Amino acid sequence: MSLQHEPSPHDDRDRSANPARSGLSGPSLGWILTAVVGIIIVLFVLGNGHEAEINFLLFHWKTTVRFAILVAVLLGVVLDRVFDYGMKRRKKRKLKEKLKDID
Repeated sequence: MSLQHEPSPHDDRDRSANPARSGLSGPSLGWILTAVVGIIIVLFVLGNGHEAEINFLLFHWKTTVRFAILVAVLLGVVLDRVFDYGMKRRKKRKLKEKLKDID
């Protein structure tokens, strides 16, 4: 009796052709870079606990540097997501217009 695996009729996918689906590829480069940047930001925030005065347009307040850094990072992430969402909607609308012109 042979111990070789015989493919079943339902096993027609070749998982080696797509390592991402098989889980063989591991975490993506994007996730690794995001984790590294996140760790650097956390270390930077934790290392800057002294007080600072923030003057921005009409706003003036005293806070810690770590809070200012945290707010700046969060604003950057929110703005990135908003612009990314807008660009995706724009591309989708242009694609719909092109498809409409083809018909």
